[in-house]
Amino acid sequence: MSDNPPPGLDATIQEARDWLETVMYDADGGECPACTQRVKVYRRSIHAAEARALILAVRAHDREWFHAPTFADVAQCGGSWAMLRRWALIEEDNVPRADGGRAGHWRVTERGVQFAQRRLSVPKYALIYDNHLLGHEGDDVLITDALGDRFDYRELMSR
Repeated sequence: MSDNPPPGLDATIQEARDWLETVMYDADGGECPACTQRVKVYRRSIHAAEARALILAVRAHDREWFHAPTFADVAQCGGSWAMLRRWALIEEDNVPRADGGRAGHWRVTERGVQFAQRRLSVPKYALIYDNHLLGHEGDDVLITDALGDRFDYRELMSR
């Protein structure tokens, strides 16, 4: 927690907001003095499993829509697959199911294809608060950086 203590009960909303902006990037974040919600910005990078799933989705579906929950390589990532949208590498089809839920259809964007083919780099981190993208930071990385030592890029591309 920051050495900056939260404002007291007599603080204005603006004073609470100003304080939250000073602690939301800290490792522990802070608790809103008005509503007690945890306020923290998360620095999220592309994990190796997500990078692998992106390559395999490009190979299997190119830029066509597919049902991500039943595509085994994406399903292994769980919900983290959807994080790739923070770099505009994938997009979700917003047509809902009959019951109003999400249908689970996604496709790789042109940026995603370029990233998978090592023709595009993206900022290393997406800054996320309350499930919203605030921006990006860090040096640009290639998909091989995201794969790290866990997966061999050439092997994935040659399958």
